[in-house]
Amino acid sequence: MPVRSLVFDFDGVIADSETLANMVLADAVTELGCETTFRDAVNRYMGKRWPEVVTLIESDIGQALPDDFSATVKAATLRRFRTELQEVQGARAFIQELSWIPQCIASSSSLDRLQLCLDVLGLSSQFRDNVFSADMVERGKPHPDIFLLAAARMGFPPRDCIVALSR
Repeated sequence: MPVRSLVFDFDGVIADSETLANMVLADAVTELGCETTFRDAVNRYMGKRWPEVVTLIESDIGQALPDDFSATVKAATLRRFRTELQEVQGARAFIQELSWIPQCIASSSSLDRLQLCLDVLGLSSQFRDNVFSADMVERGKPHPDIFLLAAARMGFPPRDCIVALSR
């Protein structure tokens, strides 16, 4: 059976964005009075949807978050991406080597975050409109919904797609 489409997860596959995002989050939670290291943030919050992260942080600090917390963390994360984001070693070469196969991104990250990261990495033209966010589906990972959406939007049955994931 031939491979007809490549579906890339983003964080940890194309960009090392989770490291930066968790550093920003650890700093933000620490500023709220709950000492949080990078490793703590990775272990406690990574891989979860933002509403679940908010609930966990509120539990950790014992009170509701400030109204501007989400916007502040998002802005700080995007600032950090603009100056420090790096591709996963070899990602661009791999993507370009297989550019003859239709490709897309299917990620838990928000669409605006993905677009900014692709711009920073100089990969926007490689993926154009073939960028799909878990915001577009009801259930995020570990459910396969985002990958099924990506296959459908690319016009291929899931069995004809290969998904590149981290971990």
